[in-house]
Amino acid sequence: GSMVSTQSTGSFILEHLTITIELCEMKIFVLLLSAALQVSVLGDNIPPVPGCSNILDEAGLSVDFDINIAHRMHSLTLEDIRYYFEKDATEDNGIPTVNFNLAKNAPRVLPNAYLYGYDQDFNTIALRHLDEVLRNMNKPDFGITNFSTLEQIVHTFHMAEL
Repeated sequence: GSMVSTQSTGSFILEHLTITIELCEMKIFVLLLSAALQVSVLGDNIPPVPGCSNILDEAGLSVDFDINIAHRMHSLTLEDIRYYFEKDATEDNGIPTVNFNLAKNAPRVLPNAYLYGYDQDFNTIALRHLDEVLRNMNKPDFGITNFSTLEQIVHTFHMAEL
């Protein structure tokens, strides 16, 4: 009797936990999509904040800094964070990114920038990115599936340039 009840309760909790996780993933996706749509719709019509362009210019940054950050985040990896920003960043980093694993049941948005396991034998981040594309180029559910290998390489370097 109690074993059935425990199993039923466990199944109930697991089912609701799964739904909760899916809802969280959807909320993250909606937030990212919303930000992208706002930038897309408003484009150059976003009113400038007085003084910001001067501050950005003095810092050597583009007036499109916010758009570039939003764009760059979609394919940021934990390796990128460790290379450019914080060498001790953890896998629980709170930076949502697109999941490169596009398998049928895989989440589309990850709650944290993912550690993809770049080959550390390469000295430069560029070759690590290139290796990641080449290692996964024949996987039908990885990365931008409608891009050729050359287009994937160009996209990867473009994202690193941002």
